[in-house]
Amino acid sequence: MANNQNDNLMTFGEHLEVFRRMLFRIIAITICLTVIIFCLKDTTFHLLLAPCDNHFVTFHLLEEAFERLEIEFRFEPYSIRLINTELSSQFMTHVSTSVYLALLLVSPYIVIELYRYIAPALYVDERRYSVLLAIAIYLLFILGVLMSYFVLFPFALRFLGTYQVAASVVNQINLDSYISTFVTLTLMMVVVLKPIDDLSHIKKIHISSYQSASGAGAAAMAELQQQYKELVETGEAKTINKFPHQLAYNVIPQIDKMTPNDYTKEEMKMYNETRKIMHSDVRTSATCVRVSSLRSHSESVWFETEKPLSVEEIRKALEAAPGVTVKDDPQNYVYPMPLESAGKDDVYVGRIRKDLADDNGNTLWLTGDQIRKGAALNAVQIAEYLIKVGNVK
Repeated sequence: MANNQNDNLMTFGEHLEVFRRMLFRIIAITICLTVIIFCLKDTTFHLLLAPCDNHFVTFHLLEEAFERLEIEFRFEPYSIRLINTELSSQFMTHVSTSVYLALLLVSPYIVIELYRYIAPALYVDERRYSVLLAIAIYLLFILGVLMSYFVLFPFALRFLGTYQVAASVVNQINLDSYISTFVTLTLMMVVVLKPIDDLSHIKKIHISSYQSASGAGAAAMAELQQQYKELVETGEAKTINKFPHQLAYNVIPQIDKMTPNDYTKEEMKMYNETRKIMHSDVRTSATCVRVSSLRSHSESVWFETEKPLSVEEIRKALEAAPGVTVKDDPQNYVYPMPLESAGKDDVYVGRIRKDLADDNGNTLWLTGDQIRKGAALNAVQIAEYLIKVGNVK
């Protein structure tokens, strides 16, 4: 009897082979679905772009419901036209959207395959509870997707797509921006972020943020270029609308309006977002300055750790961090600059050094394209790595 049981056991190599075949099946089916969805372009984007119009089913059903209740209510007519600004953007968006939808459709099969793989190692009661738990999780996932598509995204799009600070400022929504917002609200909202290690917490960060003209929008970039042109031609910058002062050949130590505590709204946003994103009581003090570069923000970041960290420890942790590129050889003039980070996904980090006035203090310089990374998130992403290497106070 014992021999028969042993005959049914699989070796480690056989387990790996079963796992490899399972992955191959999942990948093959995902690729096939991606190709099918890619070929059904008209149907796919008809569904994805449906919330752009006032006749979307959610708005129509709400109007009917109010009509049955004998309440006079109609949504204001609106229609959002999307633009494309890069040569390959529409094709790449088509490809990425096909992959996202394929993963969504294949997710039940992935759950089944994973269950089949682990089921032989479970007791009967564990199998029953595992099935019920998997079904509940998947149904909640689908419910979240449907809630986002029919409720959250349409109303968010309607508000953000039609919101104007002035009639002269026209919304021109990029296709990439539309799809990324759709994906964020619909798919990524169900992804659970990895918990921050409780062994250490970031307690104190000082940030000086040097933000380019593009942070104030396309009109601000055009104004900066116009100011340079006027200075060359007439010696005086006459076009000053988007900024409180001339920006060309200048820096302005104010971004957004001042609050009663003499910090700007942008600086308080960095304070609040850092605490919110890191889910901690981190104390952050920021100074935000508008500089006369066109694109990419830069930041000088100082932090204090509970135990001293060497520059090599910090550099090694940063090199392993996702979304971070280390450029740190200042003796040979190698360090991050906005000119290089514009249009790139990564945050570039350099000038990593010990604080001469504090044994537990360290300083670094970073730059990143704020269109791809939020201003506060730049500093937070760098700070998060410290949790893996030491306590920060």
